[in-house]
Amino acid sequence: RYIEGFSCLEEFDPAFPSGHASRAFALAGFLAIRFRWRGGVPAGLFAGFVGLSRIYLGVHWPSDVLAGALVGIGVAVILELISRRVGAYQRIRQRIVEAIPHFPRRTA
Repeated sequence: RYIEGFSCLEEFDPAFPSGHASRAFALAGFLAIRFRWRGGVPAGLFAGFVGLSRIYLGVHWPSDVLAGALVGIGVAVILELISRRVGAYQRIRQRIVEAIPHFPRRTA
C-alpha cells in the first residue's frame, strides 16, 4: 500500500526511535565533529529534513524523531571518543590512510 498522495510505501512498523532519523543524525554528527562547518551544516540540515519528512508523512511521532536524533548524535560522539582513545583503531586507521594514494597539493 502507498501513502495517499505521496507515492511512497506505508511503513507498517513505526519504531521508536526513528531509524531514519538515527542514521541521518549519526552521519551529521560525525561530519560535524570531523569537518566542522563545511560538512556539519549541510549534513545537519539534511538530517533535520529527514526527521521532518518522517513526521510529515505520518510514519513517526515527533518524539520518535527526537529520540532518533539523540541516539544518532550519541553514537557519533561515542565513536569519535573511541577512535581517539583506542590505540588499535588508530594503528588500523593509519595503515588505511597510508594505503590511499594522495595527490600532491598545489602551491600558489
